[in-house]
Amino acid sequence: MTDPEGASDYGPAPLANGGVVLFRMAPEEEPHLLRLGPDGGLHALGEEGDQPWPVGGGLVFHSDRDGTDAVWRLDVDGVGAVRVTPAGLDEGTPTVTPMPSPDGGWIAFTQGDDRESQVWLMRLDGRDRQRLTDGEPHSFPAWSPDGRALVVTRGRPTAEADPSGDLWRLNLSYS
Repeated sequence: MTDPEGASDYGPAPLANGGVVLFRMAPEEEPHLLRLGPDGGLHALGEEGDQPWPVGGGLVFHSDRDGTDAVWRLDVDGVGAVRVTPAGLDEGTPTVTPMPSPDGGWIAFTQGDDRESQVWLMRLDGRDRQRLTDGEPHSFPAWSPDGRALVVTRGRPTAEADPSGDLWRLNLSYS
């Protein structure tokens, strides 16, 4: 599908129209969001960030485009990037790994650094934000197909010293 010379493509997210959204990173550059159309045409979406996830007519992704790690939403045409996590709320604390619910109405995400990270849930528009975990670090949320549960990692699986991690299921009740 792609063969970038001198760069790496990663984080593919298939789209309903048969296209794919991905990130491309060249040496000494930040990763940039691209859309690969069903016809093979590559279109720059003009965004920096990490791992896009399709939701509705667009996608959500993590970026530090305004100086703070946050969750952003973007139309697949590359128009109208909107910060989803509210500005000024826990400013300076990274917000990463956004994962949209199967129905597209909610986003689960990780907030905090490697030692203090916790999993949160909020509506796609940023409302009804709620913390789902506490205590030991939790991260990397993944939805069950029916949207009634999340599987998360408890521990520090990416720690350089003494990594640990096990999976936990969180049953959800939200509306």
